[in-house]
Amino acid sequence: MSHELTKRAEERAREEFQRALDAALPNYDLWQLKLLNESEEEWVRNEVERMLYEPKLANGGDFERRVVEKLKKLSRQKDWDGWARAQGAMRAWRNVLPDNPRCPGYYYQRTPLKRAANKEEYEWLQALKHSAHVHKQWDKKWFAQLLLDGAPEPAADFLVECFYLLKCADGDVSRQVQLTNVLGETTGKVLMDSKAFHAPKDFREWCLKRGGFNWGAGEKELQKLHLDIGRLAAWKTVHQVVTLGWFPLSKKSSPTKTELNGIWFFGDCAWMSGKWETPDEDGIYWHRHADEAGNVLENGYQVSSDGRENPFHQKKPLLHPHARLIEQALELEPMPEINFTGQKPPAKGGLVPALSLNPAEEREREEMLCRAFFREMCQRLTRIVGSDDALFLIGSFLSFAAAPELFEELSQFPGLWTHGEANSGKSTILRWLMEIWGFRVLGINLKGTNSTAVGLLQAADQYSNLPVLLDEFRDDKEQVGKDKLGVLHNGFDRGGQAKFNPSGIQRSMRTTFIISGESTTTESAIRGRYPHVQISKHLRQWAPDEEERAAIDGRTLPIEDFLWITKHRHFFFFFGRYIIERREQFVAATFKFFELWGHENIDPRLQVVHGVGYASWMAMVELLGSHSGEEVEAFKRHMLDNSKRATEDVQSDLNVNVFIQDLITAWNAREIPAQCFRVESQYLEHAPDEPNQLNWESYTLYIHPENAIAALQIWLRKQNASIVLKRKDLRDQLSKNDFWVKPEGGDGICRKRFSRVEGRMATCVAWGIKVDKHPLGYQRQSDEVMKVASTTLAKQGDPRKGPLFMLIEGVLAAQKESSEPE
Repeated sequence: MSHELTKRAEERAREEFQRALDAALPNYDLWQLKLLNESEEEWVRNEVERMLYEPKLANGGDFERRVVEKLKKLSRQKDWDGWARAQGAMRAWRNVLPDNPRCPGYYYQRTPLKRAANKEEYEWLQALKHSAHVHKQWDKKWFAQLLLDGAPEPAADFLVECFYLLKCADGDVSRQVQLTNVLGETTGKVLMDSKAFHAPKDFREWCLKRGGFNWGAGEKELQKLHLDIGRLAAWKTVHQVVTLGWFPLSKKSSPTKTELNGIWFFGDCAWMSGKWETPDEDGIYWHRHADEAGNVLENGYQVSSDGRENPFHQKKPLLHPHARLIEQALELEPMPEINFTGQKPPAKGGLVPALSLNPAEEREREEMLCRAFFREMCQRLTRIVGSDDALFLIGSFLSFAAAPELFEELSQFPGLWTHGEANSGKSTILRWLMEIWGFRVLGINLKGTNSTAVGLLQAADQYSNLPVLLDEFRDDKEQVGKDKLGVLHNGFDRGGQAKFNPSGIQRSMRTTFIISGESTTTESAIRGRYPHVQISKHLRQWAPDEEERAAIDGRTLPIEDFLWITKHRHFFFFFGRYIIERREQFVAATFKFFELWGHENIDPRLQVVHGVGYASWMAMVELLGSHSGEEVEAFKRHMLDNSKRATEDVQSDLNVNVFIQDLITAWNAREIPAQCFRVESQYLEHAPDEPNQLNWESYTLYIHPENAIAALQIWLRKQNASIVLKRKDLRDQLSKNDFWVKPEGGDGICRKRFSRVEGRMATCVAWGIKVDKHPLGYQRQSDEVMKVASTTLAKQGDPRKGPLFMLIEGVLAAQKESSEPE
C-alpha cells in the first residue's frame, strides 16, 4: 500500500526534517557529549569515515540500479525532447549491471563531457540544467548533470572485497581479498601481494590466474582502486606470525626486574591475555590490550601455514584447548599424602573421570588429576631411565615455559644432550617428552645430507622458546660438519647470523636444541653448553620377572612402564598447558630455585647448564605438590653429584688441561723422554685441607717447554692430531691458573736444571706446575673415603692421586736411576 503526500504536506515534512538537522550535533562534535572513551571514539570515527567513503572506482550495484530506474521514468516522458537521450543513457548504465541482481556489477569509469569534444550536446545539457533549476524540475536537473559527468565505461567484470592488510614477516604487505565476477564466480579469500597489485599488467595476470576475472583498464583506474582498497582496509592490519611459541609484544625494564609481555602461539590455539583463544574463520587471533596511555587496542595475528622460508620442520604443536583431563581415561596409582608446598591432595588420584561437576569442583578435580598424572609419569620414566636423571629430563623440557625470562636475565639458555649405545631408547624417550609441548615428531636427522646448517637455522627460527629435536648425532666431521656444529654451539647463547643474505632474510636463533646420539662431541666448547644425560638399558629398574622375560624377548624397555607411557604420552600436552596457564607463578618459582642452586659450589657455566632443568622441575613440583620433601632432597643430591662430575669434565676439557693430559698420554706411550721434566717434592704434615690425613708428599712438576712440545707434536702427528694451542698461548693460559709456579727472579722467567741426553745438566727456561692445585693432580677425598681406601692402597692405589701422578711417579723413577748429580 502506497501513500502520496500532498504538496503542502511534503513541504512541511521537508521543513521539519531540516529543523531536526539544524538542531543536531555535528558528528565531529560528538566527543563533547563524553558518551565514549577516547579509544571507542576513535573506532567510531574510523568506522563512520569508512562507511561514508565514496569509492573512486565505482562498481555497478544498488546505486546504478536506481539510476536506471530514474532514467526509465524519464524515457517514458515523450512530451519533452530529452526522452531519447534518457533511453541511450539507460542502456549505458545497464551495461555495468549484472544479469543476476545478487551478483556484483562491473567496475566502470566516467569521462566528463567537455565543450570542445561536443559543443552542441554540451550546450544543450547546460541549458537543460539551468532551465530545470529555475522551474524546480529536480529530476531533469539531475539528468543533465548525469550526462555532463559522462556515461559509464566498463573496466573490469568483477568486484574486489578487501578484508584486511597482512603485514608479512619479510616486511611486505599483502591484502586478503575476494574476487566475485558478474556471473557469481568467486576466488574465495586469497592473498594478493604488493607485486601483483602494483601495475595493470601484473594485476591482469594475477586475476586471470584465478579464473574468469578480466581487468580491462589502465593505470589511472588501478590507482583509483588502490585508493578504494586502502581506505576500506584502513585500521584492519593483521600481523603475520611465522614463528610458533613465544611471540614478544613489549618489555618493561626496571633496575630490579624486567617484565615481558607476549603471546604463546600453537597450531590450534594461542594463550593471550590470560586465556586460550582460537582463531576466527580467517585464521586470525584478535588481541585486545591496553597501551601505556590506557587506550584499548585490538591487533590481529595470523599464524602462517609455513615458516618464514619453508614449511615448519616439526609441524605445528597442538595443545587442544578444549580438552579436559577429567574426560581422559587415565590409569593412575593412588596418590600418597604429601606435604611439600602446604597442599594435601586426596589419598586417591581419581581413576574414574567425573561426569558432572560444577566449575569449582571441576577445577579441583583437574588439579588433582594433573598432580597424580605428573607423579606417575615421573615414576615410570625414572624406572625406564634408571635414575633421577629422568626428572632432570622432564625439567629440561618444562623449562622452555620460562625461557623468555631466563634468557632475558642470563643471556643463556641450555638445551639437552642424551647419548648412549644404539637401541638404548634415548630417541624414544625424547619423543615422548616432546609431547609435553604438543609435538609428535621423529626429530631432524643430523647425519650426512639428511640436514644442513641452514635447515637447523630455519628450525631454530621457526620455534620460539619451544624445543627442536635433533637425532642421530655422530662425532664424525663427514656426518656432522663444522657448519652444523657451529649452529649447535650458538644455541646456548642464541648467537645470530653475521653475514650477507641475498634474500634479505636474517634468521634469528629463537630457541635451543634437544640432541640425541650415540656419542657426544669432542668440541669442548659445545659439550660445556649442554647438560648431558646418558641413557643405558643396563641402568633400568626391572621387575624381577620382567627382566628375565625381556632378555628372552630382546626388549630394552620395561614392558609395563613402556605400555603405560605409550598409552598416556598423547596426554602429556596437559603439562605444557598447565604451566602456560600458570606461567607467572612457574617463572617466579623457577627463578627462586635457580637462585638457591646458585649458592652451591658449582662451575659458573654449569650453574646455568644444570640449574635451569633442576629449577624448572622443582617449580613444577611446587605448583602441583606432587612429590615429598624426601624425594625433592634426593633429586637435589643427585643433581649435585652430576654437577660435580661435570665440573671435572669441564676442567679436563680446558685447552691447558688437554695439553697436560696429552703429555700424560704421550709419556705412558713412551714417546716423551724423561729429560723433558723435572720433579721436586716437599713433605707436608697432612694432605691439603684435610688435617686428619697425615704425611702427604707435595710435588712440583717442571716442564722443559721446547723439548716437551717438540716431542709431543711428533707423537700427535702420528695420531693425526696437533697441539691445541701455540707455545705462547699455552704459557699465557697456564700462567693465569693458581697451579702455576710464579718466577722468583726479576725478569719474570723461571729457570731449572734439566738432564740432557748425553747425561749432563743444563739450566733452561721451565714451566712449573703445583700438582696439589692442578685438576688432574691432587683429588681431595673425605676422611670416610680414605678410611675405607686404607685397606686397598697397595692394590688399588691412593684415590687422592689423579692422572698427573702417572707422569710424576715415572719422572721420579727416572731421576733416581740417573747417576748424574744435580
